[in-house]
This record gives sequence, C-alpha cells and structure tokens, in this order.
Amino acid sequence: MPLKSAIDRDVLNVVHRLQDASFETYIVGGAVRDIFLGIKPKDYDIATAATPEQVKSLFRRNARIIGRRFRLVHYSIGHKIFEISTFRREPSEEEKLVEVKGKLRPNENTFGTAEEDAWRRDFTVNAIFYDPVREKISDFTGMGEKDLKDGIVRTIGEPAKRFAEDPVRILRALKLAGQYGFTIEGGTLAALSSARQTIRSASVSRLSLEFEKILKNQNSAKIMKAFMEHGFMEFFLPGIYREFRMDKSKEELFLGVLGDWNLRISHGAYRASVSIALSAVCAPFLTGILGLDDPDSPLLPRWQVEPEMVSKIRSLVHPYSFPRRLVAVSREILMLQPLLLKRGRNAHIVRHSRFHHARELFEILNKALWKDASIEGKWR
Repeated sequence: MPLKSAIDRDVLNVVHRLQDASFETYIVGGAVRDIFLGIKPKDYDIATAATPEQVKSLFRRNARIIGRRFRLVHYSIGHKIFEISTFRREPSEEEKLVEVKGKLRPNENTFGTAEEDAWRRDFTVNAIFYDPVREKISDFTGMGEKDLKDGIVRTIGEPAKRFAEDPVRILRALKLAGQYGFTIEGGTLAALSSARQTIRSASVSRLSLEFEKILKNQNSAKIMKAFMEHGFMEFFLPGIYREFRMDKSKEELFLGVLGDWNLRISHGAYRASVSIALSAVCAPFLTGILGLDDPDSPLLPRWQVEPEMVSKIRSLVHPYSFPRRLVAVSREILMLQPLLLKRGRNAHIVRHSRFHHARELFEILNKALWKDASIEGKWR
C-alpha cells in the first residue's frame, strides 16, 4: 500500500498549498514513523521552507503563530490542528544567543534547509521526511529507514551531547523502546543510563505535558515497564518508585491495572480518558486508604478517606500538575470504588455523573484484586 493512501486528506491539502506556493514541504517525525510501521498517525507534523509569517499569510485566519522561543504555526481545520514548522539549522557561534526584551536567550529560530533540519532532530527513526505530492522519501541521515526496519533507537549525533542539550530526549527514547519494542543502540543506551538523573532539570510544565501524553497512550503500561527496566522511574516518578521499593508486589499490580486498561482501549471497549488513566495509575497505591483490600470491611465516611487519598495522589505524581477538572474527575472515580464494591449497583451510585467512568476502573480493579467473575458485564 502506498504511504500516501494512509495520510489524512486535510494534511495532503496543507502540503499541496505550501508546495503550490513554491515552498519545499514534507510530513515529518512520528507520523512518518507510524505510517512505515502500519499504524494510523494521531498527529501530523509538517516541515516547510516557509517562515512562520509566510505560512500565516498563506493560510490567514485559520493559522496562528505560537511559541516565544521556538516559533511555529498551528493551522486549524475544524477540530483538527496541524503543526507547521520551518526548517531549522544549528546556529553559528555568533547566532547562538539573541536578545529578547533586553535579555540574551538561546536562538531557536535559525532557519535552514530540509537536510539541516533532519540532522537537528533527536533520533534517526524520527528524521525521515516524506513528500506525499511527489511520493518521495528523504532519509537525510542515511540510517532512519534501516533503524526503523530493525527496530533500533539511535540518537542523531553524539548521544551524550544530545541528551545534555535536552534531557527530555531520554524520556522519548524510552517511550520508543516501550511502545514499539525497539532496542536502544549501545552508545545511545550508555549515554542515556549516565544521564537519567538530568531529567530533573527539565521544566515541570513540560514534563507534566509528557506525563499526560503517556497517560493518553494506549501502550502506557509498556512505556512504564521500559522506564522501570532502565532505572528511569526513580527520576521521572519518584513517588511511585518509592512505593515499589516499599512493596514489590505493587509493581505487578500497577502494570497489570494499566495493561488491562490499555488492552480494553485498543479493543474499543473503553474510551481513552486521561482522568480514568490517572485514576488507574494511582489506584494500586490507594487500596488500603479506600478500603479495597478487604471487601467485607465497613465503608468509611468520605470526610475521613478523601483528605488522605488526595495527599497520597499528590505524593505519587509529584512534582507534576494536571488541569483541575481532570484531577477532580479522577478523585470522584476513585471515591466511587468502595461504594461500587460494598454497596453494589444501587440507584444513588448509578445516577452519579461519574458512574460510567468509575465502572470502567472498577471492572479493571476487579480483575486485578477480587477476580469476581459475576461482576464483569453486570455493570453495563
């Protein structure tokens, strides 16, 4: 099957418009990687020779320039948003810093060619450029297609330097290893292992966004397992790592709950809700607080349970933050678990606005904790 047939028609139209305006343009990054792997892309990144101002001028009202340091364009078509970036190159010594409002900042808007842009990217499998108009693949590093075929995660350039430039690349390397079952190339692995702790220097807001992306990913259990296997959990989620150190059985429960959640989503049985995913991540460490370890124990009052549960959740996901509404929904999902376990499906619980969310988590916890076959399907 030609690659072009797997691409969103709106994306093709964007590329056509840019090329018709005489701007060299490609689909790049994860979308190209996923199409090669036979996976339908969820997001598309488009790279072009046009500057952000030229892109905005071409697409007008539906385009807006975003980013203070790294300027690019978000182009909206209905509910879809496509990211359009300008080819960049490594700045010269004289160009590395630029004055912004009287302060010197790193210059991340040094525009260049498509090949220069490819060599600035993180991993070879993410540096394959595809022109769907001419149906042409450009593997400027010369290693991307082979590494993708062989399932290899390899940094572009010297690994230690690339991780020092941006510690979040460590997280992304492990995501590739976990999600796709890729092997991390020897030099990349050695540099990654030495630099794991530097993830703490990345901004909390940026890491919170990366954590949220993992929760949305239907392979989140595999990604978390890769974090554990490579000693990254200690630095990325120190609160959960401490729980594993205190009780080894929590590792199996954590991966089991998250894995079952992923499986149900991939089969189309459940929705890909971040609030439910956050609840699933935290639930294995809240069973004692919520009284889920013993189905016959008395139901504790909410005022007694909720403050301790909220404090525990904060310690588990520290130092990250999520939108208030997302956290509020997750809290309600978790607070309903003991009610579902000890009161059954009474009218009061069924009418709760978060009943359907809570039921989904409850079925997963039942499989992991209580293994009561009569529950499965009863809550539909």
